[in-house]
Amino acid sequence: MQTPPLHEDICARSARSSSQRNTTVTCPQDTSALLIASQERDALELALELIELRYQEHCARMELEALFAEGGMGCL
Repeated sequence: MQTPPLHEDICARSARSSSQRNTTVTCPQDTSALLIASQERDALELALELIELRYQEHCARMELEALFAEGGMGCL
């Protein structure tokens, strides 16, 4: 049994998948699930951004406290 070259196999699979994509009908439930997943991803990204900002704020406060303790701020 002879196997087709790899590039022919890939082309055949690509043609099949594109024809399947063209005939696929999206159900409202699928659209709703995608929307919810997208909203959850956006909320997660915002939460991670907030965590990063709070971490940066904490590091800045630690640096200021160290500077005040060492008298490096030039304050009386």
